[in-house]
Amino acid sequence: MPGDTRSEDSRNICHPCILWIKLILSASIPLLITIFTVVTYIQQKDISEQNRQQDLQIASLTREKDIDLAKKQREEDQRLANELHYQNVFQNYIDDITNVLYKHQPNEAMFITEEKRLFYIGRKTIVASRQLNGDHRKQLLKFLLETQLVPNSKTPNITSSLNGADFSNVHYSCFPDDDFANLEINGVYLINSSFRNCFFYSTKFNYSSMNNISFIDSEFRADPNSKGYFLFSGVALNYSNFHNIAMYEVRIVDSKLFHSNFDYARLYDLEFVNTKLAYSNFQNTILRKIHFISTDLSCSNFSSTNMNNVNFTSNMDDMMFGSATSLVNSDFSRCHLANIRIENTNLTGSNLNIDHDENISLSQVVLPNGTWMINSSNLVEDGNGEINCLSSNKPYSVWENSFAGSGEIILALNNEITSDVTSVFNLGKCHFTSGQPQYNSAIVQTISFYKYSLFIDSGEAQFNVSAYFGGRNECKNGSIQIDAGLDEDSWPDHLLSNPCI
Repeated sequence: MPGDTRSEDSRNICHPCILWIKLILSASIPLLITIFTVVTYIQQKDISEQNRQQDLQIASLTREKDIDLAKKQREEDQRLANELHYQNVFQNYIDDITNVLYKHQPNEAMFITEEKRLFYIGRKTIVASRQLNGDHRKQLLKFLLETQLVPNSKTPNITSSLNGADFSNVHYSCFPDDDFANLEINGVYLINSSFRNCFFYSTKFNYSSMNNISFIDSEFRADPNSKGYFLFSGVALNYSNFHNIAMYEVRIVDSKLFHSNFDYARLYDLEFVNTKLAYSNFQNTILRKIHFISTDLSCSNFSSTNMNNVNFTSNMDDMMFGSATSLVNSDFSRCHLANIRIENTNLTGSNLNIDHDENISLSQVVLPNGTWMINSSNLVEDGNGEINCLSSNKPYSVWENSFAGSGEIILALNNEITSDVTSVFNLGKCHFTSGQPQYNSAIVQTISFYKYSLFIDSGEAQFNVSAYFGGRNECKNGSIQIDAGLDEDSWPDHLLSNPCI
């Protein structure tokens, strides 16, 4: 029947589908097992790699830790060895010097003279100081101070020289008792050292290397009875720190103080002579009666300073130093200025306010805008022979005699000369005369150009000579000669030499 035929056909159609489903299900089980196996293998491999990396990292960290521990142990061993070495050096030094200082009578012949004994102490001190660290050097310095072995200006014959000793990295605090009085700590190394709250009275540090030293909250005073006193002479003090210090009656000469700090300092009656102070800081500092002579202060900071009676120049009184002072690009903002003298100084680029400031005296300077301010007046003093004619036959100090034994230079009346000579040369009423007829003689005047060195060193300065020179006998053998030298001791070069004019 037709109905039966359709049912049979449906069964025939579903039968292959069931077979395919069974076949797929049968095949999927191994496939799933394979996929699971592969995934598990990959996961296990990743876990193993992670574990291996962790093991390597742990091993590396352990090795680094062991290396670090070994390094620290070596450093500690080295530190202990160094400390033991320092202690042995210091103890041997103390024992040796104590024996020398307080030796028994039978050993008196150890040193032939006291000078030999002091020389021995000085050499042993220098050698020991170079083998010690900062802490033991501090103890060495304290020992020298307590035994009065540091050179002392009051007792120069009973102390030893420390020239060459190394006191670098010594950190010394003087409060409340210690001070440094009348000591001569010359030619030593004090690099990276510090002295805090210390009082230095008439103590010298000449020709010492003291870069990056600190004198915070300390005080310096010169012996008022000592003339020509130098606290620092020929000293290297670059990057030094003088914060909040007080200085009185001190001279710093031929020294280098680049990038030094004087902020909040109180400076009274000081001289900086031929000293390098470029890039130094004087901020909020009090300066009274200060002389910066031939000093380089380029790019220095004077902001908020209080200055009174301060001189920037190249000479002082009768002392001539030659090179100009430099204040190039220096900062004078918010300064209180009174009685300031600036001579032979370069102010280019500085912000010093010189407009209508009666407290500032300027002479031979290069102004902040680069303009020259120079005194072009006559430098030769003629002696005013005509004005002082009534004081004839008296020595006159303006002119000097260059030939010994040729007599004094006097102002003479022209009536001593024949009327013919007088009429020919029209010499006026009086003349200066030197020597006797049998001598060659000359009258000389020495003129200092130190205050013009700023312009002379630039190669742009010029001078002009214009005068009437005459003499007796129609200047038969006379001449004028102009010589110039670098200083009083150098042989001068002839700039101009002409016959009688």
